[in-house]
Amino acid sequence: MAVQRKTKSSLEQLETRLLMMSSIVENSNNFIGLCTPDLKPFFINRAGREMVGLGPDVDIRKTQLLDYIWPEDRKLVEATAFSSLRQGICSSGEMRFRNFKTGKPIQTVWNAFVIEDESGRTIAWATNSPNLSRQKENELRRVKKELEVRVKERTEELVEKARILESFYEHTQTCLMFLDKHFNFIRVNKAYALASGHKVSDFDGHNYFTDYPSDELRAKFQRVVETRQPYSVVNYRPSEFQDLPERSISYWDLYVAPVLKGSGEVDFLFFSLIDVTKRKKAEESMARLTLLYAVLSRVNEAIVHVRGANELYSKVCRIAVEYGRFKMAWIGIADPDTGRVNPVADYGDSRGYLDNITIHAADAPDSYGPAEKAIAEKRYTVCSDIAHDPAMLPCRDIALLHGFRSSAAFPFFTASGVIGTFMIYADTPRFFTDEEISLFQSLVRNISYAIDSMSSEEMRLEAENALRKSASEIQDLYNNSPCGYHSLSKAGLIIRINNTELDWLGYSREEVAGKIKFIDLLTPGSSRAMKTNLIRLKKTGRITDLELEMVRKDGTVLPVLLNATAISDKNGRFLMCRSNIFDITGRKEAEFRTSATNELLKLFSQTMLRKEYLDALVKHLKRWSGSDCAGIRVLDEDENIPYCSSTGFSRDFCAQEDRLSIRKNSCACTRIIAGGRIPEDSPFLTPDGSFVCNDSSHMSPVKKKSQPAPYRGACIQHGFASIAVIPVRYRDKVFGAIHLADRRKGWFQPGIIQFIESVTPLIGEALYRFYIEEALIISHERLRSLSIHLQAAREEESTRIAREIHDDLGQTLTAAGLELSRISEKNRFQGPVSDKLRTAAEIIDGAVQDIQRICSELRPRVLDHLGLQAAVEWQANKFSMRTGISAALDLTSISKTLPAAISTAMFRILQEALMNVARHSGATEVSIYMKTENHTLVLRVRDNGKGATKQKLFSQKSFGILGIRERTHDLGGTATFNSIRNKGTTVMVTIPLKGRNHV
Repeated sequence: MAVQRKTKSSLEQLETRLLMMSSIVENSNNFIGLCTPDLKPFFINRAGREMVGLGPDVDIRKTQLLDYIWPEDRKLVEATAFSSLRQGICSSGEMRFRNFKTGKPIQTVWNAFVIEDESGRTIAWATNSPNLSRQKENELRRVKKELEVRVKERTEELVEKARILESFYEHTQTCLMFLDKHFNFIRVNKAYALASGHKVSDFDGHNYFTDYPSDELRAKFQRVVETRQPYSVVNYRPSEFQDLPERSISYWDLYVAPVLKGSGEVDFLFFSLIDVTKRKKAEESMARLTLLYAVLSRVNEAIVHVRGANELYSKVCRIAVEYGRFKMAWIGIADPDTGRVNPVADYGDSRGYLDNITIHAADAPDSYGPAEKAIAEKRYTVCSDIAHDPAMLPCRDIALLHGFRSSAAFPFFTASGVIGTFMIYADTPRFFTDEEISLFQSLVRNISYAIDSMSSEEMRLEAENALRKSASEIQDLYNNSPCGYHSLSKAGLIIRINNTELDWLGYSREEVAGKIKFIDLLTPGSSRAMKTNLIRLKKTGRITDLELEMVRKDGTVLPVLLNATAISDKNGRFLMCRSNIFDITGRKEAEFRTSATNELLKLFSQTMLRKEYLDALVKHLKRWSGSDCAGIRVLDEDENIPYCSSTGFSRDFCAQEDRLSIRKNSCACTRIIAGGRIPEDSPFLTPDGSFVCNDSSHMSPVKKKSQPAPYRGACIQHGFASIAVIPVRYRDKVFGAIHLADRRKGWFQPGIIQFIESVTPLIGEALYRFYIEEALIISHERLRSLSIHLQAAREEESTRIAREIHDDLGQTLTAAGLELSRISEKNRFQGPVSDKLRTAAEIIDGAVQDIQRICSELRPRVLDHLGLQAAVEWQANKFSMRTGISAALDLTSISKTLPAAISTAMFRILQEALMNVARHSGATEVSIYMKTENHTLVLRVRDNGKGATKQKLFSQKSFGILGIRERTHDLGGTATFNSIRNKGTTVMVTIPLKGRNHV
């Protein structure tokens, strides 16, 4: 029961709502209608039927929706409203319904929407359209009333405007007139009549072009009539009123416009003229002033940018003509010595105006021109009309010939006074106004100030240039100095460095400045030395001549000499330091060369044997070159080149290479010594003929077709990457070669090779001298042996001859003497025969004594029978008897068992020494000292003669002294000679007796 009651209540509510909605629809003043989607109406409310003129008895189901729409709106409604409704979209827009009774359109707004069932299917279209026709009519009535009010107001306004226009026409200063299409005056205003000098009534019946003929302007007016287009011109050409000459030349703005009839034909012409003479003249004046301002601006700009007075003068003249449109401009400077104004710049005249005039800076009888006057009176001078100005008389004709009609001169002032003038010319009279003159005075003041400033600026620039040049020179000197410069911060960082030092080290400035400490560029040893000296630098403020080694970027070492100065603040605190360094590579190389050469020379002078020399030499070569191995090959008589000395080479390598022959083997060493060359050697040969290869992999030992291998490959097999073979020459003859080898690539630098090449002549000469000395030693030994042999043979021969003479000839003479004595005693001859026998006996006795003397000289018998001491005594006694020179003997402790060779040699040495005393000394006394001590036989012979010079003592022609030396040397002894002028000479001979096997 409750459900039924609830359902009944709901139905009642729904019916109530439907009745309310139906009441709203029926009582609405809008057209409300429903139709099927195929445009069949099935409901239209009462207001809608009235709007379209349908009575209640008309069956709307027999009509179509399109019948209700105004025919002209149907296509639009179909394209828009119906299309939207078919898509289920609401539609709205203005349109018109058709009233079936009146046939008139009803203005409305189409508001349509779609009605769907519960499944969403379109079942009807609905529209709610108000009647806007009454609203439009009401609005139209309102607009009509408003328009009537506005027309009334506009009419009153037009009447007022017509009155105003009439008043304007009569009282305006603009010249106005109306002309018919034949250009006859219809009406003119007072302004035109006044401008023409006539009354308004004077123009009635007149034609404009009859009064003011102008075919050009008539054609323009005719064109206006034909084309019905207005014509205007601004600043019409200058006009002169003959009736009013006081108006002079005037300028007008002209405007002509056609006034048309309703049919479009020209009714009359409206013509206006505006007097713009004052404006035109003001514009011309403004244009001229604008040009002058442009000149002033350009000149000021030139003053800013130009640095020289003459250049400024030229710029000013050019600007005046090009921008000021003057005929000509020139600037003249007064010469105090000649009193003339000399043009220094001009522009605008190419026909030589200045060549035909003379301008004086001082007063002169014929000098009355503006330029002279401006300088003399120190103020500007203007000539407004050159043709009629008496001051221009001297140069008037020339000026007029060049087109000059007016001119102005402005003096230049500087701190020293008037220096010249600025002269300008125009091509029209009365060109220069007060404003223009004022501008030019300002311009000249600027130029004068600029000239003064330039003078000061030139002095300043000269000083600046001098400073800049000096700074540039200092900078150039700093950067390109032959020595290096750098500055270090307190922490030792390089903060500035010159190009020279950078080039030495191989770094760029960006790599070093502010990034590297100086101490980091040194070798470890130099780094330690620099740290020590930095402490001294901070204390003393200076480091002088400190030798350091710097490391280049490529790792090579650069020896330098450093001098540094400390920079401190006023309190003495260390801030930074500046240093200069000198590349002492050349000095070090020179020192090395000198030291090495001295070592080489010293080595030769201190070594007596070639083997000792060569052993020491290869050690020096190894040290100089820094190579692993060094050796020297010497060419022998069999044309082999064995190592005479080497160091660093293995025993196997030397054994293999000692068998090398310049005849049998082909390799770099044999060709360097033998002098042969092959194309494969060319890349490795130096200008002096040495073979240097820093990468032995390029020395291919591979044989070519039917050719021997260019290199034996022994060095490569033993691991040598760098090889150098340097010939040893003396007098263009190759004695051998220096062989250097190292296991590192690129080891032999050109410098060390060139140095070794430079000393090879010394090595060659040493080898040559050793060869000669060895040959001389051998020869000397042979000669000495021969001399000993000859002396021994001579002594033997002397002994034999002495014996034979004594035994044979002595006995014969003794027998002959005895026989003469027997004959004389037996026969007892008297007289001459007896005398002859006695004489013969005396001759025989003398011959026997000569034989004894000769035998003693050949071989003193006392030496053989009594010994050396008795022989010395006998010889001294005989010397004194023969020369008269007293001989003192000291012959103690002489061994009696001396070898015969020593006794003979010492006796002969004594004989030679006493012979020299007798021949050369001039002595009166001689002392002979001989004794045996410490197994040594000593002989000293001293005289009190005049002495002998060193030249004589060591002369090769002093054969006696040479004989003493040779005899002493043969016995292994020594002989010395000491001579004092006017005090005598001493000969000291010592012969060892022990350890020698004397023959």
